[in-house]
Amino acid sequence: MPRASGGFTVYREDHWIFEGTDLQYGDVFGQAPVCIAAFEVDGADYTFRRGLPYPTHADGAPEGLEILAMTPAVAGQVDHWDGRVPLGAPIAEAQDLVDALYGDEPPEHMRDLHRGSAMIAAFERGQGRVVTAGTTEWVNGLIHREPFTERITHNILRRFAPTIG
Repeated sequence: MPRASGGFTVYREDHWIFEGTDLQYGDVFGQAPVCIAAFEVDGADYTFRRGLPYPTHADGAPEGLEILAMTPAVAGQVDHWDGRVPLGAPIAEAQDLVDALYGDEPPEHMRDLHRGSAMIAAFERGQGRVVTAGTTEWVNGLIHREPFTERITHNILRRFAPTIG
């Protein structure tokens, strides 16, 4: 992650995962010192329209994907904080991986790999439903009892496993 908040910015506050959180458009949750959006993250190619992010689908993102929250992300960076801030791979390692996988001509979607966004997204297909937080550090919010991370997790579990109270 770049020198970002370490949390996710809410864009679609009316989505059911945010029920009971009182999070509004533009609010950030899970930020430092908890940093639920740090180290390894996932996202999709997107564009903004009227203040809301939408997937472009240029990278194979599924139709119907709804971007609920996001934060800036980078493929790697220089540690300016002497290990005090959780980071992804050093920039040289990230570039070495792309070079090793693709050589001098990476696929189009890998050329601009350095900058992107981590996302919380959802979509439905047939009887299936998916919600992804796109971060390996979501557990930090649960460990540190960050109230929004806990409530969102509760909402997801309650929706997908209705026998859970």
